[in-house]
Amino acid sequence: MFTVRATESWGAPEELQAAFLLDQRLDLVATTEPVFLGRERGTGHRLWIKCSDGSRESNERLAREERLLAGLGHPHILPLIADREEGAASYLLYPWQAEQPLDAKSIGELPCADRARLAIDFVDVVCFLQSRPAPVAHNRLVLENLWMTPRVHWLRLSGFSHAVAGASAESLRADRQAALDLLEQIVDRNPISPDEALAIDNAGTHWLDDPTGHTEAFSQALRRGLLACVTADL
Repeated sequence: MFTVRATESWGAPEELQAAFLLDQRLDLVATTEPVFLGRERGTGHRLWIKCSDGSRESNERLAREERLLAGLGHPHILPLIADREEGAASYLLYPWQAEQPLDAKSIGELPCADRARLAIDFVDVVCFLQSRPAPVAHNRLVLENLWMTPRVHWLRLSGFSHAVAGASAESLRADRQAALDLLEQIVDRNPISPDEALAIDNAGTHWLDDPTGHTEAFSQALRRGLLACVTADL
């Protein structure tokens, strides 16, 4: 019964179900391919599984994501832990740490200091991607692709199906603009003074146009905002 339900309701390939017991399909808008939470048959290990929708374009996106993530290692990037299976159904496997994609409700429930820390971690990973020898444009910097663990509130960036290594300056700038737009949803400005908020905005504008000389200033402005959040709770 479980196999029939997963295949008919979730669109899970039978080949995928031969290797995993599927517990959940994520309702994602920004991710082109289906993403499941599943358990490996035999070991019971839980994993995030991104699988092809069966199209050539979907297989190519997964192959590109596999190649790109194989060359990246960062604590705030959801890491790839296994290769795609050749033939049958193509899929990618990621470690499960009880995280879920963020949404406006989950962000709004976090303390100001945690929101500021998430913002700092997010900017850090965007700068890491853009400072690579072949700079990476993620091209899908939206709240849904930021995953957070409960309690610890550890952030990891996912959704690299449309990412490009060796991206153009225009694409990299578009990612920085998307990051600034996303920060507006993450940061709680209430405890931050108008002067500190203005400093964050100004530093963000400079970072948008020239990250080479302004990344550190932007990070420092965000950290001062974090300190304001922490002291506001004392």
